[in-house]
Amino acid sequence: KNVRISATIGEAPRSALSLQSHSSVTMLPARQLQPLLPATFTNQIRCLTGGSDSGNIVAIQDLEDFDKRVRNAADSVALVQFHATWCAPCKLLKPRLEKAVRSRPKLLLATVDVDDVPDLAEEFRVASVPMVLAMRSGRVVDSFVGLKEPEALQDFVDGFAEKQGL
Repeated sequence: KNVRISATIGEAPRSALSLQSHSSVTMLPARQLQPLLPATFTNQIRCLTGGSDSGNIVAIQDLEDFDKRVRNAADSVALVQFHATWCAPCKLLKPRLEKAVRSRPKLLLATVDVDDVPDLAEEFRVASVPMVLAMRSGRVVDSFVGLKEPEALQDFVDGFAEKQGL
């Protein structure tokens, strides 16, 4: 039986892929689909589901990805946002954070879905989302939990960046 894999466009979330066989279409979250496919498709799926770079904003896919981009990157300065797709405050915070870091191209914003990378959420003791960690060379130097107003969030980002010499 032939199966066609394609990224869904329009109203479906970017993290969903469709499996189409004959006339039926089944929607699956990408994280459920990945284990079913050969390893050669992993990079293609990451690109389709938002795992590729977008300037200084990246979506962390797994522990290895986090280690490479944040923890072990030489002189890395990053904000790490732990979020969940079902979390309403997370949905409000994400565009605010993205706007706040756009003016700081050397500051990395790494987003982590706690349902996709639970080991990372456990390691950093994420009890509530959204949670944002300010990190320098893989170590947490500041953090906050919950939603911040745009002005307070910009102050947090600017203060952290200035302390890091960015």
